[in-house]
Amino acid sequence: MKRLITSLGAALALCAVPGLHASDGRNHPPIPMVQTQPVYPRSLRDAKVQGEVVVKFIVNTEGNVAKVGVVRTTNPGFINAAVASVLRWEFIPGEKDGRPVNTSLVVPVLFRITEGDAAATPSALFFPLYPTVDLVSGKTGSASVQVDVTADGKVSGLRLLSASAPEFGYALMAAAQASSYIPARHRGECVAARLVIRRDFCIVPTPTPDQVCPNGLERAFALRSAQHPTTLCSEKDLDQPLTVEFYVAPQCPLSLLGRHGSATVSFDVDENGAPRLPEVVSSTDPAFGYAVIHAIAGWHFLAPVRHGKPTAVSSRITFAFSADGKVAPTK
Repeated sequence: MKRLITSLGAALALCAVPGLHASDGRNHPPIPMVQTQPVYPRSLRDAKVQGEVVVKFIVNTEGNVAKVGVVRTTNPGFINAAVASVLRWEFIPGEKDGRPVNTSLVVPVLFRITEGDAAATPSALFFPLYPTVDLVSGKTGSASVQVDVTADGKVSGLRLLSASAPEFGYALMAAAQASSYIPARHRGECVAARLVIRRDFCIVPTPTPDQVCPNGLERAFALRSAQHPTTLCSEKDLDQPLTVEFYVAPQCPLSLLGRHGSATVSFDVDENGAPRLPEVVSSTDPAFGYAVIHAIAGWHFLAPVRHGKPTAVSSRITFAFSADGKVAPTK
């Protein structure tokens, strides 16, 4: 029998108020009291599509959820169900120094399907980032990759099968490696599997599950930045240093394990703290650059402020890749 699972993940993964990471009686993060399960979208359930929506929100001093936003999603079709569910959650509010405070949380809402004894190759694929240069120009294309997944759900191999342009291939390879997979099952046992993932990069109003399409905000920001680049300020002009609220570390590409390298990526942060338009400035191999780009797409920042008002800001970062697969930002 098919069984549907929606998992709420680590609800207290991140708190934006200092001192709330551990409870000592006078300081504690919000405590979940009611966590309504999201409704699995029928079209995605019938298509056996699984995925994840990472949401950010405020738990106010009354324990209610406010200002819900989406950090990232593997499929836009899950967004409405995830947000509707989170808005119904209730908490005992977080406290600092014995007083209730507004607390910022970032929570993954997972949509999963399990298949009893039937063979399956389910996956929770992060959507690749639309390459910035193509987003601005409106260029479309496609790519497909072969992914080998072990019986414990880890990626053991990747191979690019086709790409209409190199950047689409690099973007899909980075997303496929960074994704989490539920292993295939055969007669109730987890087994290794090989799957082929194809994605079309296009700009359409209503994308299908196999299409990578920038949302309206991404497209608008790209066009604004291209037409009015002077509207962005630099980090030195901010009232406070640019601060990462949610961080995802880049993964060393499987094809480059055993090699040293580096990649420098520029990106913008909009008025709400969302990273926009990451672009490789330099890299020892394009795959290093796209690994960093894919990670940055999952970051979220505290809203940058200049002269007391939210503003968009430009930034850049360099990561070093070591031969043993470790990845770290350079100073």
